[in-house]
Amino acid sequence: MRTVTFADEDLCAWLNKTFVLAWFDVKPDSTVAGLAPLQHAYAAEEIAAYPEGGGGANIRTLVCNPDGVVRHALEGWWPADKFREECERGRACVAADSLEAAKAIRTKAAAGLETAAAAIEQQNPEEMRKPIRESKVARQAAALRLRATSFRIMDSAVGQSVLALTSEYFEDGEGKVMK
Repeated sequence: MRTVTFADEDLCAWLNKTFVLAWFDVKPDSTVAGLAPLQHAYAAEEIAAYPEGGGGANIRTLVCNPDGVVRHALEGWWPADKFREECERGRACVAADSLEAAKAIRTKAAAGLETAAAAIEQQNPEEMRKPIRESKVARQAAALRLRATSFRIMDSAVGQSVLALTSEYFEDGEGKVMK
């Protein structure tokens, strides 16, 4: 996220103007067997090949209302355009009249992502038979499904206090730091 998504100056300017931001680092100073940092430097080609939605539970985005209640949440790395799209969805969830309405926005979005993935798969059966690394179209369908899955994985966070939730993450992750 830091080296790709947040390297997008327009996205960062919009985020800073639109949200109160906090960075919750999973394990900021962790090392593998005490020898090397967990966060390796990656070549541009490796970053370009990294799958949208990769990172799983290591990367979580929480969009909260002013009272600190999570209204939208997802896991994984997303390129700047997709991340902004999800932040916009988060704004809609915050603006919703109720928690149930926010959840309905998320449910509808997940269904739309699944439908879009199914359409891509149906329209491109030859691409779907290729290994995913060899097909941009298959990766696109997989990214849509992964984003929809991320909504479901993070459903339990929606409606929780961000402080309680990040405290839980702190206990699970040893050494996390709010910046």
